Amino acid sequence: MLGARLPSRSETFVYRELFALRDAGLDVRPASVRAPARGLGEPRLETLAEGARVVYGSRATLGGVWWIGIMVAGFWPRAWATLWRAHRDAWGDASLSLKDRVKCFVQAVGAVSLAWRCRRDGLTHIHAHMAHVPTTVAMYAAHALRLPFSFTGHAVDLFRDGRLLAVKARRAHWIAAISRWHVGWYTRELGVDPAKVHVIRCGVDVPAGDTLEEAEPVVLCVARLVPKKGVDRLIRAFDAVAGRHPAWRLEVVGDGPEREALEARVTGCAASSRIHLMGALPHREVIARIRRCGVFALAARQADDGDRDGIPVVLMEAMAAGRLVISGAGPAIGELVEPGVTGILVDEVPGTDEKEVVGRLAGALEHAMGGVDGALTFGAGGAPAGAAGDQIVTSDGDPGDSLNMGITMPAAGAGTAPTAPEVSAIRHRARARVAREFSSDRNAARWIRAFQEGRRTESARTP
Repeated sequence: MLGARLPSRSETFVYRELFALRDAGLDVRPASVRAPARGLGEPRLETLAEGARVVYGSRATLGGVWWIGIMVAGFWPRAWATLWRAHRDAWGDASLSLKDRVKCFVQAVGAVSLAWRCRRDGLTHIHAHMAHVPTTVAMYAAHALRLPFSFTGHAVDLFRDGRLLAVKARRAHWIAAISRWHVGWYTRELGVDPAKVHVIRCGVDVPAGDTLEEAEPVVLCVARLVPKKGVDRLIRAFDAVAGRHPAWRLEVVGDGPEREALEARVTGCAASSRIHLMGALPHREVIARIRRCGVFALAARQADDGDRDGIPVVLMEAMAAGRLVISGAGPAIGELVEPGVTGILVDEVPGTDEKEVVGRLAGALEHAMGGVDGALTFGAGGAPAGAAGDQIVTSDGDPGDSLNMGITMPAAGAGTAPTAPEVSAIRHRARARVAREFSSDRNAARWIRAFQEGRRTESARTP
């Protein structure tokens, strides 16, 4: 199994899938395009990192990989065939820039180097997570080794960085789609036969038992600090309602290129003392914070460059922990967060004014925090907090939307916070949804079925 960085702090679903497949009896070997992350707080991850085949660890080692690949090609005819195929792919796609063509060829050289080192490992199949660089490497390594390959596409690797994606989809033995929406996307955008695409969710571990941990008055967001995660909107929305909920605070876990701008935004907030940018944290600590938070919020949206989320794994983790979840309504997120059943979705109609969207998000926070306040303060019969039609005022002094505008709310109806029993019911249904469709063990079974069906299909094609 090949990942961009395996293991890594952020793409936890990749190593969880690998471990689940091993638990199911498969011999799965790790490979990583970049050097694996270290110090992740789990001994098994250190062992995984030590055993991973690395394509190229850093820019400093890229030259070494290049020369290994070229030297291998000097006496391995299959390597020459693979590099020639990469050359034809790169120069045969008019949409690629010169820089992209060079990258494609360099990745093919890295793939040849990886294939040479793995040639005696007894491999029968190569699977890549992420449809950009890892799948490029997997495709050419598989060609060099005369093996089938498959891949799992997610978000940015499909919607923004999908170079040679049609070629990869055509040559892949089968494709793992993380949602039913993705199946339609592959069929619609790339012309892939739907029978070749298998829905295999990104799996998470679901805590045993049915007891939910007590909630703290914390709105938690775990996200890379990039535009598609909508953290700037979440900060504005929380600031708009924070005065009505003085016990609550907003915690944002994660790092990224927008951090400096977000810190500046927090400084200008009236509730700045209760908004905390925590930076990146070990996964175990992230899970502990998720299990304690009162509300988990991810204001997912489509970025200006086309990048958007698939189904964020962190939403699955929050729901598996029985947290009340608020999410932006991405094209596939509705398969996880069902409005009023397993969480709250904040719709965004294309072209909607930014202040209106923030107002809707603030209204969703008002409802969720009010419902959790009722559960914490009044018990199961808690009175709802917030009245119908109350208006939210954002930190820049502009009125947002009324609470009932554009928010898909629980069955209690827009304009009133869900009661404590309703909050509890949503949390239990959320956990049940994840256990039924998104747990690691169930997805391992789906992966094995896809692998077996792919082998049968290939055998039928072979004369």
